[in-house]
Amino acid sequence: MQFADITLSLLIIDPEQETTSCVSIAATQGEGTGLAYHLNLFPVPGRDPGGYCLTHIQSGYQLCSMSLSSPEQVQIFLERVAVLDPDQWRMDLPTFKKRYPARKHARMIAQITEISTAVLSEGQADTLTSTEVLPVALRGPFPHPATGEATR
Repeated sequence: MQFADITLSLLIIDPEQETTSCVSIAATQGEGTGLAYHLNLFPVPGRDPGGYCLTHIQSGYQLCSMSLSSPEQVQIFLERVAVLDPDQWRMDLPTFKKRYPARKHARMIAQITEISTAVLSEGQADTLTSTEVLPVALRGPFPHPATGEATR
């Protein structure tokens, strides 16, 4: 997979004020996916790890923050997460919301967490390289049930 630097419009949600806004930041996208990673600009003390965030490009919605320590690890992580969605996350915000309502979003985050843990443990065992064997990317678009279920 190739990676390219982009300017990402990041969605900022303030639940206390019930407002949203966007801020433009430097990020790196996985070309051909709808995902980008960037430094975690707003870690929650005691809850969010330092390091990087993975964001859905079309919506600016942050999928997760992670404690992976190098861009190489984050790139492997992004490649593995991209194949979890049949369209590799190349969808607009309304499709994203329909496909991943709260329950399905929680299941996807659990899968993403497993991938992060695996990449982290692999990195501790030895040095990760971009030549590591990764899952084959699914190609889309694929039809999805009207309920928004992502097919696997």
